[in-house]
Amino acid sequence: MPLVPFSQLMAAADAGGYAVGYFEPWDLQSLLAVLRGAEAVRAPVMVGLSGIYLPALLRTELRHFSAWAQAGRLAAEAARVPVAYLFNETPYWEWAVTSLRLGFNVVMYSNPADDPGTHLARTAQLVQEAAAAGVEVESEVGSLLSGDSHNTDPEAAAEFVRRTAVHALGITAGNRHLVTGKYELDLQLIARLAEAVPVPLVLHGGSGADDQQLREAIALGVRQVNYGTAHRLIFAERLAASLAGDWRATDPHELLGTGLPGDLFRPGLEAVSALVEEKCALLGSAGRG
Repeated sequence: MPLVPFSQLMAAADAGGYAVGYFEPWDLQSLLAVLRGAEAVRAPVMVGLSGIYLPALLRTELRHFSAWAQAGRLAAEAARVPVAYLFNETPYWEWAVTSLRLGFNVVMYSNPADDPGTHLARTAQLVQEAAAAGVEVESEVGSLLSGDSHNTDPEAAAEFVRRTAVHALGITAGNRHLVTGKYELDLQLIARLAEAVPVPLVLHGGSGADDQQLREAIALGVRQVNYGTAHRLIFAERLAASLAGDWRATDPHELLGTGLPGDLFRPGLEAVSALVEEKCALLGSAGRG
């Protein structure tokens, strides 16, 4: 089916009182594994590409960006559930602007080196340029950097949304990126943010959220939860187990990218799909697609 407009996905989540998961893949196989998991439980979902790691993989050369972006979009459009396609958290302005014509229907620019004024001005400019391309924009107020995190101020967040016209806002309320344990969410702050901010709230760093606290945050108004760490770790664990086995006895042509029983990636990709199913049930999105 065609990509679903991001605002439509968020409106449905708001009406249903659930959150949509964004599960960030690292290649086409992991993207398909995410989509299979969402399809298995009939959940609307967000997929996309990392605006941090993809440029690193491509050695910050834009010439190969189109191939990756268009392949991802075609996979998303082939899904049997509603999908929005995000270019996520890029600190590179040129990549953010280029993404507007490569098939994404939502983009997020976020450069930790920008001062607040620059962050606001660039976000407002991106919203204007994105509107002409039919693309929506996420942004954030607050810092999610591990060890240097600043919770989002409700008044500042409301002013930022008013001045930029972004379509969704990433918040910091105790959540952290790159956390393998659990953190404590500030649910009172989330309630204040939900009251002050007129657009959907996005919780980055979903892998470290306590299940019950996450349910409460969704009840308060969080409408998108981002995952990256959890499914990368489970894939790496399964791959390590595959490599520890007697893979040398397998036909070498079946080891990579076949999906056959001897494929070293198969257990990890199946685990990614299962994790997506589990998280969609937690978010309340299962059965909504």
